Amino acid sequence: MEAIGQLSSGIAHDFNNLLTIIIGNLNLLIDKNPTNTELIELASPALDAGKRGAQLIQRLLSFSRQQPLKPKVIDVSTLVADITPLLERSLPSRIKLAIESKGGQPLIARIDAHQLENALLNLIVNARDAISESGLIVIRTDTKILNDTEAQEFDVPAGSFISLDISDNGFGMEPDIVSRIFEPFFTTKDFGRGSGLGLSMTYGFVKQSGGGILVRSEPGQGTTITIVLPIHQDYPEEQVIGESEQPTIRREGQLVLLVEDDAAVREIVRKQLMELGHPVIESTNASEAMRLINQVADISILLTDVIMPGSQNGRELAQEAKIRKPSLHVIIMSGFEDLNKSEINRPTFTSLSKPFTKKQLAFALGKA
Repeated sequence: MEAIGQLSSGIAHDFNNLLTIIIGNLNLLIDKNPTNTELIELASPALDAGKRGAQLIQRLLSFSRQQPLKPKVIDVSTLVADITPLLERSLPSRIKLAIESKGGQPLIARIDAHQLENALLNLIVNARDAISESGLIVIRTDTKILNDTEAQEFDVPAGSFISLDISDNGFGMEPDIVSRIFEPFFTTKDFGRGSGLGLSMTYGFVKQSGGGILVRSEPGQGTTITIVLPIHQDYPEEQVIGESEQPTIRREGQLVLLVEDDAAVREIVRKQLMELGHPVIESTNASEAMRLINQVADISILLTDVIMPGSQNGRELAQEAKIRKPSLHVIIMSGFEDLNKSEINRPTFTSLSKPFTKKQLAFALGKA
């Protein structure tokens, strides 16, 4: 798992830099030619392919438990109820979906809601494919107290958890298939019908969230996949807050110091910043960036990559720059970095994961 994680992170960093260039330039090309229908028809599929590439990288990181998560306090039962219409639309009319929520109490967890929705969708699609004719899929939410033996099965500490059961009455699986179900790229589907990453992505997300997952299946008897997630105890003091799609503050005209060692990435980000109304000065390393911060009083925003050549990385640059100039707005961008975890104690830093669109860049600038 460690070796896969190192490989995935290396691929993610390089590939997301490439996707930043591809997606950024295609976005600008389309934005600058809104009436050229032939150009848009050619560029739009390429842009969509770039976005799918970014999703594939997230799946690889998910399996290796290294994707950046955005945990928020949520009620799992409410999330399941909200996503039910989407799940139903993924099923043919011959397959029914039933939702059972036991206990009547809120099931509060601090997790990435979007990733949990993706996990449920992956599990529902796999259950659907296991049912040849008419059938039933049931999602049950509840709390579960795991003793030492049960906790060992889930690879979690003993105690109380939120449980999610996804059961189907499909054809079930042999033990040798069950033992491999979470392996990346393993699939029993025909070629072209699946990447074999959906369940491995679910596994990685659950483990990264401090939970566990267990499969019970017998040929001809169907399958039940159980997810357990830690209960979040302090929810009365917190609120579930969704991110606005609009920047909170408009900062047009403010001078941005862009620090990025990859020339092509730096060029497209510079163009996006200028499109958003920002003058830009550029640097390729932390030492040069600090010299500029000390010399150019008008710098208002620091936009820096994490991984750079030299003795300082982007995070260390951000810390030093903030000490030198407390009013500086700081955005840290990366092709691979769990920014949410690493910046958790530094609320003055805003994170921006590559690849990103001009709209996402605008949001980060307004949030910084």
